[in-house]
Amino acid sequence: MTPTDSQSGRAPNPPNRDGGFHMLLPVKTLANAKRRLESTLGALRADLTRAMLTDVLNAVGTGSWVADVLVVTADTEVAELAMAHGASVLREAGSQGLNRAVTSGFAALRQVGAMRMAIIPADIPLLTGVELDRVLQLMDRQRNAARRGVIGLCASRDGRGTNLMCLDHVSDYEFRYGRNSFQMHRETALAAGYRPVSLSSQLIALDIDTRADIDHYLAHCMRQPVYRGSHTWRFLQAHGLTASDDRVGRG
Repeated sequence: MTPTDSQSGRAPNPPNRDGGFHMLLPVKTLANAKRRLESTLGALRADLTRAMLTDVLNAVGTGSWVADVLVVTADTEVAELAMAHGASVLREAGSQGLNRAVTSGFAALRQVGAMRMAIIPADIPLLTGVELDRVLQLMDRQRNAARRGVIGLCASRDGRGTNLMCLDHVSDYEFRYGRNSFQMHRETALAAGYRPVSLSSQLIALDIDTRADIDHYLAHCMRQPVYRGSHTWRFLQAHGLTASDDRVGRG
């Protein structure tokens, strides 16, 4: 299925070889999201996921290097939220794992001629349009210096995960999300004949999977008041999740 066949809040922009990046956001069903936060949030895991996705969609929507946005999901509520933010939606029949979701989205974008893509998760609430533009512009400079396809990788805070992947003139690729995906993606890029480059961003590096991640996020927001207007911050504040205990969501 192509993005034009899927539900859509707006029609994808015409592919432009020298234009912006087509953003690809794979999103789990809300019921299955953030399992590692079960003891901290309980049933509120879905609400946190919704808040973070809203912040990510807002940030991506303001990026001047963004051509359009495609969300891949099996969740009806996620699809409706994505379309309300102007994104196209590729519906999965059921949750089939991150790598299959990304592969489906990649194939759909390639089918409509997209040559520049950026894959980003829904759980990086510090993302801003300005920061996304900075990283995509850095990726653009790397592409201009290369004579082959380039794969840009932004690592998670622990250096092992992949929190942003940019693919510029990449015709085929085997996605390796999972344990040590940052290194696996580098090795796979080299094996496929592409040039892997590192794209550093402290804001993109912070994804929220654990209570420690929440604490890092809150500490950043305390230092930078501009982030306290986000949906994620307001959700955490509303539920009293500001101390290092795990009582929220326990009945």
